[in-house]
Amino acid sequence: MTNRAFALSLAAVTLAGVAACLQVARGEAVGAAEVAVPPPAPVSAQPCAAEPPRDPFQATARAVLAGKYGKQPEWKLNAYRLGLERGVTVKGNVFLTCYWDSEGHDSTWDCRGRKCGDRHIACNRLPLDTIVWVQWPVYDWRGRFVNVVSQMCVVLDRGAKKNDRVADHQGCDLWMDRHTSRPYETQIGQYAIIGKP
Repeated sequence: MTNRAFALSLAAVTLAGVAACLQVARGEAVGAAEVAVPPPAPVSAQPCAAEPPRDPFQATARAVLAGKYGKQPEWKLNAYRLGLERGVTVKGNVFLTCYWDSEGHDSTWDCRGRKCGDRHIACNRLPLDTIVWVQWPVYDWRGRFVNVVSQMCVVLDRGAKKNDRVADHQGCDLWMDRHTSRPYETQIGQYAIIGKP
């Protein structure tokens, strides 16, 4: 059998098969038997899985509230809930520094005379008691990216005005100074403003 003859016979068999399928689909007789074709089953509308949020604050807030980062203080959970309710997203870049108790008296007590703690952050351009979320990259000693860290804080302190000028020079919207237990490197990170409770 030549290739042409084979192709013609294959086409004939295929056309015969298609015709038979069409007869079955229409419920027509195939040979001596009748075939009843049931109506197609209704397609159930399954809800699409929600796409994870692309905004870093929104993604972190959902993860924290789902318990993916372990037990958190109630004030932080409330702040994340409030941020989600308000539709908070990352606003821009922040120039992040840190201060710690062993730097001296001004690093131990905030501008209202209260002892500084881990929720303290200093910022000159936001009102006191504003809840903010900050995120920054972490690098190893070779300068290679390791991870991204975030923290919920409250603006409870102020700092030198020159810090704002340095932030401007670095192309950042704000300068913020985190109160920490030890010194950390200066970072450029991102921030979101939850606002006042």
